[in-house]
Order: sequence, then C-alpha cells, then structure tokens
Amino acid sequence: MTKNIIIIFLCILFLTIVLSSPANEVNVPVEDRANFGITKFIQNLLGKVQNFLFGNWNKNNDTSNKNNITSAEKPMENNDFFQGDILLTEKQADKIVDKVAVEAAEEGIDLYKVSENDTDVRLKRKILASRSNWQFPIKFYIANRNGAIIRKALKGIEKKTCVRFEETYFEPRGRPGLKFMNGVACYSFVGRIYNDKFQDVSIPAGCDTIGKVQHEVMHALGSEHEQCRTDRDDYITIFKGNVKHGMLVNYDKIPLNDSLTYGAKYEYGSNMHYRSRAFGINDLITMLPKNGAYNKTIGTLAGLTFLDAKLLNLHYCSKKCETKIKCYNGGYQNPNKCGTCKCVKGYSGSKCTEFPPYKKGCGEQIYFITQTNQTLTFNDKKNCLYHLKAPHGERIKINIDYMFGFFVNERFTCDKKDSVEVKFLKDKVLTGALICQGMSNLEIHTENDHAIIHLRSAEDFNKMNITFSLLSLK
Repeated sequence: MTKNIIIIFLCILFLTIVLSSPANEVNVPVEDRANFGITKFIQNLLGKVQNFLFGNWNKNNDTSNKNNITSAEKPMENNDFFQGDILLTEKQADKIVDKVAVEAAEEGIDLYKVSENDTDVRLKRKILASRSNWQFPIKFYIANRNGAIIRKALKGIEKKTCVRFEETYFEPRGRPGLKFMNGVACYSFVGRIYNDKFQDVSIPAGCDTIGKVQHEVMHALGSEHEQCRTDRDDYITIFKGNVKHGMLVNYDKIPLNDSLTYGAKYEYGSNMHYRSRAFGINDLITMLPKNGAYNKTIGTLAGLTFLDAKLLNLHYCSKKCETKIKCYNGGYQNPNKCGTCKCVKGYSGSKCTEFPPYKKGCGEQIYFITQTNQTLTFNDKKNCLYHLKAPHGERIKINIDYMFGFFVNERFTCDKKDSVEVKFLKDKVLTGALICQGMSNLEIHTENDHAIIHLRSAEDFNKMNITFSLLSLK
C-alpha cells in the first residue's frame, strides 16, 4: 500500500467518523459536538495505530478505573480530548491524519484493518475560518460560576503581555471571542478558530485555579503542550509501559501550530507542561526530565512563567513599541511600557542590568564563590533571592543538605509558592529547578559561573540548609 493510497483512504475514513454515543457527549455544548466527534475519532484512530505498533502491553495492568480515578479528579487528563484537554478543528485533524498516514506506511500497517468493526456514521463537514491571531481586546463572556478566578487569571495575562480582554454580559453574534462555561472537563481549542462567533473554554470544578484557567486561555491564544514539542525527547523520558491503555496517543509529538516556539529552549516549568504522572496507570510516573533536578518542577501549573509570557509577547506584541530598546540578562521590551524592560527575577532597572535592592530580613544577597563551603540556612516564612557568583570560567557546586517542610502538593509536584527555586542553567530565562519535600541530599552543578536561588517559604516550620562552593573538575 502506497502512502498516497493510505492518505486517500484516511480522508474517506475521516468523512465517516466513528461516533459511539459516549456518555460524555451529552455534556458537551451543541456547538462543540461536531469538533468533539472529530477529536474522539482522532483519539480512536491514534490508539488503534499504536496498538498495532506496540500491542496491548498495559491493557491488563490498567486498574485505574477500578480505583475510581475519574476525569473529575484529573480534569485536564480526559480520555475523550486530544492530549487530555484540546478540542480539534477539522483542519487540525486533517494535519494529524496526514502524519499518521505517512508513519503507518513507514511501519507497514494496513489501515483497512484498523477500521474494521467500526460503524460508519456520516458527519457533515464544516467550513471553519482559518486560524489567525486575535485582535484586541478579546471579548469574553462568563457563563459559569467561576467568574472571579477567571477574571483574575485574565488580569494576570494582561499584566505580563499586551494581550487585552474585555468582558461582555451577553454573547454577541457576528464576532470572535471566548465563552467560559462548565463543560465535562477542562478544554479549549488551540488558537482562534471562528471569525463570527465565540469559542468555548471549559472551566468546570477542578479547573478553577489561576494556573489551569491560564493554561486553557493560552491554548486559545495558540500555545500548545510543552511535552509534545518535536524536540522533547532531548529533555524528557516517556515511560510508555506506565501509560494507561489507549492514552499513549497523548504523548505523540504532533505540533498543531509551529508559530509560538520562536526557537525557545524547552521550558520544564512552563504552565503548558503536564505533570510527571499524567495519564499514568494508578498514578505511576509516565515521564521524567532528563535533568533530575527538575523532577518535581514539571506540571506545577502555577501560571505563566517568564518564558511563557515572553513567547506570547513575541507572537502578539512585536509591533506594539515603535522605538525598540535593548534589554539584557534575558529581559525583553515591556509592551505595556515601551521605555522599560520586563526583567527576569533577580534583575532590575530599565534595561535589566541591575541587581534588586537589598531586602530586609534576607541577609547577604550576593555570594562570591570560593573553594570554601558557604551555607544558606532557611527557616520561617520568607521570600528572598540570592545570587551566587564564581570567577569567570568556573562552575558552582550546590548541595541541598537538609530540608523539613516544603511539602509536595496533590499533583506530586512542588508548590512554586512554597519551595526553593535554583536557577543553575546558563539561560536564566528558564524556570529554575523547584526544590521541595523528598529532595534532600541533592547535588547540583551549574552550567556557568552564576546561579540564582529564590526562596519562597509559605510556612513557619519550613527549614532548609544549602551549601555551595567552586566545583572541582579534577
């Protein structure tokens, strides 16, 4: 079977999408049901192809349903949505079908066998607007009970970017916008998909946190999941045997939109990164960073990171300031105040060339590293930031010697507001490794002669000792 024949076959198959009257469909708004059917078809197709490739190695071991691990408890890991929380448009589904056809042909899979036993149900094809950038302000309408948290999340995006939202108290016709509603799970489309009506962003109970709301809104603005980047295998390891039966499709590297990466490095702390146990059988670990210091950083869903915001600004705000200025140390021009820069935490000034002013209660905030061990001792509630600076060309060894408190959350990740962030990579734009419960005796080596340690302690009982010195390479 040639690749062209497979693609033609899949296009025909795509017009006869399998709709099995799932219980969830009755909870999907009428206007989203066609896209919901398209999305389920893609999930079904990818699952069957992967069964041909890998077999059903984990089907018998998957007892997650027996343990009542439900979509309500993990609303961003819903089996019926692409990658757990994305509704697909027809155009996006076509792109995925093309990719699957080529990969199936390369693996020698007969896709006629994939479709056997399916009941064909004709689905009327829709004419959708091509995805394009939003025009600001983006109108939004809140049709659920989570209005306060949604407004706060949108204000957080506005504070860090040039993106602007404007609330309406009814759903106007003939223009694009966002409708926040209670759906069967957290979900959103990726990018703007309509020119003449609002598109749904589902924020049910379990999704009503700042980070989760911003995650879904970032999808609507065009952002995709970090762990599905095409270069992700350089940064994380996927444990396929621990993934629920049929859910390995959620780890496919299928970029729906290449325009929002801008060559940026992989961001473990991104608000678009899923947790290490996402789609896991009985909550087993399904992915881990190749840099182990970041094990409890991925999936924190703490809201937009500096890099998340920087990418949105590159995409939407590059023409906002007529006069360009140069920013240093990873900063970028502030689209909301063009004569200044947005700076990485740890830098300040109009061009990000200065260290922040001394903060009372934090002690010495700049340490010059030598071969002699120096110690930082943390206790009590504090929010302090420290720079470690070694001679040019040297590197720093950082040891987490002792820790008490700084507990992990229900997602088995650190809580960014109650952890210690260590920026040891050369690029300080990237989120640092979050250190919390269970990470004592960790040794970290910096990539260059500079590190930033940011203590965020939310509890009086938290304690931690960190020592550091020059790294000996002998």
